Amino acid sequence: MISVEIRGQVFDTVAAAAKANGVHPNAVYIARRKGTLHRVGTGRVGAEPLPVRIGGVTYASASEAAGALGIPRATIFAAVADGDPDRVIQPRRYNPSRSMQLSIGSLTFPSRRAAARALGFDNEDYVQKAIASGSKRSWERILAAAMRLEAQQAQQRKGSI
Repeated sequence: MISVEIRGQVFDTVAAAAKANGVHPNAVYIARRKGTLHRVGTGRVGAEPLPVRIGGVTYASASEAAGALGIPRATIFAAVADGDPDRVIQPRRYNPSRSMQLSIGSLTFPSRRAAARALGFDNEDYVQKAIASGSKRSWERILAAAMRLEAQQAQQRKGSI
């Protein structure tokens, strides 16, 4: 006879362990072979969660890491699959290939976000949203800010001569 220990409780037979945990004896045999006796009868199926190391901190599972970092679990899984789990805590990188150059008067900006920053808007997406909405009032604000910036630059050029 083979004794089976499940979560600290020792059973004389596989059948007794199965009956006590409400599962079929084959489930106990399979769990013993896989090394997952601690999960017998709990209803948890699938692969054992593996620890994830992100930014020097080790989390017990991807779910725990996602909860601690406040990001979706799928993002953690994707980063681990790509071999770069630290990317989830790094700031997003600027992607110049997706940016659209914007010209207002004599001013030219490499992107709409750069235009919003240079024009002094608190929201970096203001110019993008103004263009998307087609709001006349928003465009007036953008043009006024562009005119102020042009005047400041002209004043600086005049002062440096």
